[in-house]
Amino acid sequence: MYLFSIIIRHRFTRFGTVGFSGMLVNLAVLYMGQEIFFRDIPAQGLRLHLALMLAIFIATMNNFFWNRIWTWGDRKDELGKPFFLQMGQYYLACVSAMTIQFVCTIVLSMFVHYLAANIMGIVFSSLINYLLNDRWTFSIGKKILHRKRLRFLSYGPGLSKFRKFGKTWRYGTVRKPHSL
Repeated sequence: MYLFSIIIRHRFTRFGTVGFSGMLVNLAVLYMGQEIFFRDIPAQGLRLHLALMLAIFIATMNNFFWNRIWTWGDRKDELGKPFFLQMGQYYLACVSAMTIQFVCTIVLSMFVHYLAANIMGIVFSSLINYLLNDRWTFSIGKKILHRKRLRFLSYGPGLSKFRKFGKTWRYGTVRKPHSL
């Protein structure tokens, strides 16, 4: 359990770092959209909406790539999911988290200052986003987990390893059969 908690904390720290980098990408693209890409659009509201949509899309794509390579990079070979399916799952998880943040901010702003409510909404939705991506987008299927457990078997003479007995795993000795 201790090892599991270390892995989770390590992975969540990476997830937070990627999220922070995504915020910087979002701000940079938003600025470039407002000041460079869409500056010829006279309606300021439309220009802001277009720049914001572009910024959110690019930042989310940036986060997907970094989370896929760095945060959950140890699972990349075992996922077996097509790239675009996984990207779609990531975007759906992010949209779910954004919706949760939006609702939390609106509800909590009735009781506390709107900025404090938004921070609480961000923290809660970040946890939800992490769990959705860990358990769905970057999850390892049951068959792969089973194969991963089977790798622990050893066929060397007298080596102690975990073996499967029925539905449970026990510590025991796996012996190599005698050859003729």
